Amino acid sequence: MTVHELFAREHAQLRQGITEILRTLTENPQGLEGVFLKFQHDARAHFRKEDEVYYPYVDSGKKIGDRELMHTLRNDHAAVIFALESLAIRLRKKSPPAEWKVKFETMTSVLLPHFDHEEQKLYPEVERVLLPADHQKLLEQIQALP
Repeated sequence: MTVHELFAREHAQLRQGITEILRTLTENPQGLEGVFLKFQHDARAHFRKEDEVYYPYVDSGKKIGDRELMHTLRNDHAAVIFALESLAIRLRKKSPPAEWKVKFETMTSVLLPHFDHEEQKLYPEVERVLLPADHQKLLEQIQALP
């Protein structure tokens, strides 16, 4: 498995988590907190892999020419992390479900295109310059994260 395959699989799992949250919100609002907290944990773990290992590798030596893409992707992470924290607080404070859903959908309007930008633009760019030895090194560093 390559690092990009790992990330694409995690993106698919997070997309599925979004679907599960929306279903739970409709069918079983009392169960929302548990489903959301798992999603929040998984999203933060995914971002950590990118922020601490993958993005620094991509940034070192300016491996890709589209610097604006990297800037946008990093800003997306910050916005989503902030939104996840805000949503968790709103759940604890028993925010009305309709209001919470609007905030969640706003967050997903950043997160879902973020995944697409990585998969369709960033990963192919990096694949062109990624040294074979670096594939394994990146994967090992990512898997070593707690």
